[in-house]
Amino acid sequence: MRNSIEKIRIDIAGAKDRVKKSADDDIGAGYLKLQIHTIKLMDTLKKAGCERHHDWVKIMENVCVQMTPLKDVQPFTISIKGYTMRAAELLEKQKILKNVSKIMARKLLSEGKHTQAVEAALYSLRFSIEVHGLNSVALVPAYLILCESNIGLGNLEQADEYLAHAEWTVMKSTDCTDGMKSKLFRKMGILFATKGDYDNAQRMFAEDVYHGSLEWGTDHVQTTGGFFHMANVFFRLNQMDIADSLYNQVINNWFKFLVEAVNTKIRLKTHVDPLKKVTEVKVDGRQFFDEDLEAEGHTTMWSVYEIRELSPKQNHEELATITFDLSMFFYLISDYKKSMEFYKKGKIVAAKVKETGGYTKEIPRLFSEVDGNQTPPATGDKV
Repeated sequence: MRNSIEKIRIDIAGAKDRVKKSADDDIGAGYLKLQIHTIKLMDTLKKAGCERHHDWVKIMENVCVQMTPLKDVQPFTISIKGYTMRAAELLEKQKILKNVSKIMARKLLSEGKHTQAVEAALYSLRFSIEVHGLNSVALVPAYLILCESNIGLGNLEQADEYLAHAEWTVMKSTDCTDGMKSKLFRKMGILFATKGDYDNAQRMFAEDVYHGSLEWGTDHVQTTGGFFHMANVFFRLNQMDIADSLYNQVINNWFKFLVEAVNTKIRLKTHVDPLKKVTEVKVDGRQFFDEDLEAEGHTTMWSVYEIRELSPKQNHEELATITFDLSMFFYLISDYKKSMEFYKKGKIVAAKVKETGGYTKEIPRLFSEVDGNQTPPATGDKV
C-alpha cells in the first residue's frame, strides 16, 4: 500500500504542475478545471485520513488515473476530428469522476464524516453539471447526499435547500424513474422526522414505499428502507405494535435477499475445473448491492439489531433473524471476522427459541467448525 500512496502523491504533484499552465482552447480549460476539482477532492480525503485505509487507497488510485493528460492529437489530424476526440476523452473522465466522487461522498457519509461528505458530494454535483447540464435528473443523487450530510451536521436549512433543488429537478423531469422518486421522498421524510413533523414524515415515507414498490416490488430491499424509517416514526411516537410489525418486515425482507445472495456467493466462490479441482474465486460484494444500498443496509440492520437486543422483553426468534442478517451481510462484504461473530451469536439466540418449536428459518452454513476454528465453507450447507 505504501507504493500506491507514493504514486498517488506523485500523480497529484504532477497535476498541480499542469494546472499552472494556461489552456489552449475550451477543452483544455475544461481539463484544467477537472484537475483543480480533483486535486481539492483528494485533499479532502487526505484530511479525512483516507490514506490509511486500503479500500480508500484503491478509490484514490482510480481518481488519479483521470488526472492523466489528454491524449495528444497526431500530427496532420484534421482539427475538427482532433477536437472531437479530446472532447470525448474529457467527457469520459468527467463521467467517471462524477460517479467516483458520489461513491466517495456516500462512503464518507456512512463513516460519519459529514463535513467531508458534503465536500465530496459538491464535486460530484459539479461533475454532474459538466456532464448533464443544470436541469438533468442525474443531479438528484448528489443533491440527496448533500441533504443527508447536512442533516447529519444539523444544518437543516441547508438540507432543505438541497432537497428543494432535488424536488424541483424531479418535478421538471419527464423521464424520472419511480426509484428516483422513492429516494427523494425518503429524504423528505427523514428531514420532516428530524424536525419532529411526524405527520408529514409518515406521508413522505408512504410515498417512498409506493414508488419503491412500483420500481422494485414491496418486498425488495430497495423498498425496505421506507418501511424502516416509517417504523422509526412509530417508535418515536411509542406506537410499538406498529413499529415492531414494520421492523419485522424489514428484517424478513433483508433475510430473504441475503440468503439468496450468500448462496450465490458460495456457488461463485467454488469453481470446479474440467479436472474436478476445486479452486477459490474472489467474489466482490459489489455484485450484490451498490454503495448506497450497502450503507443503507448496514445502518438499517444495525439499528434494528440494537432495538431487538436492548428490548426488555426479547423475542428470541426476531433477535436471531436480525443477528443472522448481519452475519450474512458482513459475509457478503468479506468482513469474515464480524460475520463469524454474529454467526455465533445467532446460533446461541436461535437455540433459545422454544415457544414456536425451535428456530425454523434456514440459513446458509457460513462457517465450518474444524478443530475449534471456523473458516468460510466451500459449499452452501444449511445450519
